[in-house]
Amino acid sequence: MVRINIRNIFERITTRDLTAVFLLLILLLFLQGCSSSVRLVGYGECLGIQHGLKVELINNGQNGALIQVLNTSSEIISINQSILSKQIYVSCNGNSVEPKGHIHLKTAISPRPDDFVIIAPGQTRTIIVPISIAGNEYRTIHNIYELEKNVLYDVDVTLIPYFGTFTEKTANETLSKFKIPNYLHKPLMMNSMQICYK
Repeated sequence: MVRINIRNIFERITTRDLTAVFLLLILLLFLQGCSSSVRLVGYGECLGIQHGLKVELINNGQNGALIQVLNTSSEIISINQSILSKQIYVSCNGNSVEPKGHIHLKTAISPRPDDFVIIAPGQTRTIIVPISIAGNEYRTIHNIYELEKNVLYDVDVTLIPYFGTFTEKTANETLSKFKIPNYLHKPLMMNSMQICYK
């Protein structure tokens, strides 16, 4: 029968061994914390065809979200894809979530040709929604939201037709200058995206 002397084992444990164990425990706790992330839970109901366009908001992992726009009509349709054309709302249980902080963008408020996308009949175009995720912080174009753990949030995006100096009054002159055909002067709604910080 083998007899184990516990006292001898503890006497052999050095300070260096205890430090290594302590650092290992810290690393495990850190990795456990890093495993938390903002995850897609599901999508809201699709809104159908709007002005000849089928518009869907889809998850893009840690890179935020994408808008897919399919032209179901028989005509070319042009829309706005500027970074300032996306209105992003975060809500919980039907109530708007107050942002933790605000982001002040240093970006041009005057339109450029690449702020517009021309979509041919039957063509699908993808538009990036500028959302970033850092821990439990959900950052949109203008706001930073702090998400609580295991709480379901709805993200809604509206693509608006005007931004900055590109207004209803100046639109026709700008569109003519950039040769943008059949521009849609109406907002586009899309399905919501449901997320959760776990």
